[in-house]
Amino acid sequence: MLRRTMYAALFAVPALLSAQGAMGAGQDAMKKDAMKDRKAMMAPHQMAHGAINTNADGVAIKGYDPVAYFTASAATPGSATYTASHQGALFRFASAANRDAFMAAPEKYTPQYGGYCAMGVAVGRKFDIDPAAFKVEDGKLYLNKDKAAQAVWLKDAPGNIRKANGKWSEVAQRKLDG
Repeated sequence: MLRRTMYAALFAVPALLSAQGAMGAGQDAMKKDAMKDRKAMMAPHQMAHGAINTNADGVAIKGYDPVAYFTASAATPGSATYTASHQGALFRFASAANRDAFMAAPEKYTPQYGGYCAMGVAVGRKFDIDPAAFKVEDGKLYLNKDKAAQAVWLKDAPGNIRKANGKWSEVAQRKLDG
């Protein structure tokens, strides 16, 4: 029921914007942002209900560069010099090129399950992550609580992805576990 209400509200955003009068350049940008956010929200295994794991300063992935996981196959610290905001979270990047790649396709680089521990989500829990405990699988970034959780995740990544996809909507609503 909650999901249906949320989706109804998201679909109403563009209509509300156009009902406010002539669509100026600023309103066009707002409409595009609302549409982009709605599309991201329709992938419940990735970003259900806008739940993104951030620190107290609103920084995602503990300041690590999400693009570098794909391009360098490594957990690479980002820099406060190169940042981008996506769905209320601040992402940091090791270079301007990585920031620009992210801005062109944030849904491609944003970690699954809002950047919470993928193995935790698979078992119905919500844990913080160690940015070094990661796996890019089928073009998607999965982060884990630590190397031990990652080892369990890797024993059956496809099965764990199926489990986590089924549980993310519920887990996204919870507070962080221990």
